[in-house]
Amino acid sequence: MREACPDVIVCVSCSGRDFKAFEQRSQVLELEGDLRPEMASLTLGSLNFPTQASVNDPAMIKDLAQKMEELNVTPE
Repeated sequence: MREACPDVIVCVSCSGRDFKAFEQRSQVLELEGDLRPEMASLTLGSLNFPTQASVNDPAMIKDLAQKMEELNVTPE
C-alpha cells in the first residue's frame, strides 16, 4: 500500500468494542515497518451498540493517550 501511495496515512483502531484490556487495545500502536500507524482512534466516551457497549473509562483513555505520545502516534 505504501509503495503504491507513499503519502497514505495509516490509522488504526484502539476500539474497546471487541477488546477490553489495555494490552489488547494498544497492541496495534506497536506495529512496525510499513504497518506502523501515523494515527490511531482515541474514543473519549463510551458508546452503546445494539448488542454490546464499547466502554472507555478515564484510566483507559489516559493510558492509550500516553502510549500514543510515547510512540509518536497522532490521536484521531
